[in-house]
Amino acid sequence: MRASVDATPSYFLSTNFGLTGLGVTPLTTYIAEALSRGWYVTVPDFEGPTASFGAGPQAGHAVLDNIRAALSSDELKSNAGNVRYAMWGYSGGSIASTFAAELQASYAPELNFAGAALGGIVPDLTEVFSKPVGNVSSAIPAGLLGVTAQYPSAREFLISQLKTSGPYNATGFLQALNFTAVQSIQYFGFQNISEYFVNGLEGIYKAPELARVFGDNEYEGYHGIPQMPLFVHKAINDDSNGIATSDDLISHYCKVGTNILYHRNTIGGHSDEFINGIPRSFEFLSAVLEGSYAEKYNTTGCTWVDVTVNITASAVDES
Repeated sequence: MRASVDATPSYFLSTNFGLTGLGVTPLTTYIAEALSRGWYVTVPDFEGPTASFGAGPQAGHAVLDNIRAALSSDELKSNAGNVRYAMWGYSGGSIASTFAAELQASYAPELNFAGAALGGIVPDLTEVFSKPVGNVSSAIPAGLLGVTAQYPSAREFLISQLKTSGPYNATGFLQALNFTAVQSIQYFGFQNISEYFVNGLEGIYKAPELARVFGDNEYEGYHGIPQMPLFVHKAINDDSNGIATSDDLISHYCKVGTNILYHRNTIGGHSDEFINGIPRSFEFLSAVLEGSYAEKYNTTGCTWVDVTVNITASAVDES
């Protein structure tokens, strides 16, 4: 998921393209596992036709509309009231799923999710954008271009702040509009993204011309209360965005009555936790979709656990 329309999930699925440059297994592997369990799987292009990477409400609405469409299909509509359904998202996918969870009560009150598995959550995307140097910095150009995709005046302002000459200039920055995630990392990784702007990234984050765009799109926890049980997992040493903002979001959800199982993994970083979280996510999804959640988890309210999990360890090892 990036600011290129050719980096959408449907494009990745049609080409069986995985994040091989990041050591990540193609999505089709996990979809095949879900299908083998007898589940239906839908994968929405939640960034929309303008590739609005980072636009939270857009993504959340798309996920909810996707479920509505699935339940209206000839295969399911005659029994839609008895269908169990859940969400699963990691990193950028967690942004879409978390916003969908928050927006469901107001935007799609007829939907009744069995649960949602959210990994590598990003409660404040501007925190990712504020790291101008490193592997994570490769997401900044796509994020800024994606979040302004539906705001012409904001996009115009953003481009006006780019340097027109030198090694870090507008031409290079705008390459993000054509890049996949791997290509973005290969091109922008470990560059100082602040160097692309006349007044640096600080001038972008503090610009009143972009304040509303960021406020409307980048912050989780302000759009509603998730009504379904949540399984949330994150690496304590996540290198894309710190654990503190995630802890704050979960604390907020807990205070307003959301049913949450929150795993804070002592092992690995952001990319590691994607792999490490897959078995636990499948366990949770199996429980909520097969109707055994109460029996297997027996958790209500907020359950907060520090765990030590890697791909070869038991999914229930705890420290």
